[in-house]
Amino acid sequence: MTSNGTQRIERENAADRAFAGRTGGQITDRPEGLIGSQTREPAIVGHPFGGLPVQIFAGRGRSAASSEAAPRLRPTS
Repeated sequence: MTSNGTQRIERENAADRAFAGRTGGQITDRPEGLIGSQTREPAIVGHPFGGLPVQIFAGRGRSAASSEAAPRLRPTS
């Protein structure tokens, strides 16, 4: 593997470790601080995993409008 490929994998693994053991609410705390620092509430959009943070931000009153799309879960037999 090239050193660029190895570096990319190391960065991705570090990002995974940053999320490990945290709740969705904890993951959204930092971006929520960025949203809260704006002079106007933004419209926010999220999809697959992004839908969860959008729902959390909207529930905390941090958006003027929100839209999220999540994959439809299918029951397993």
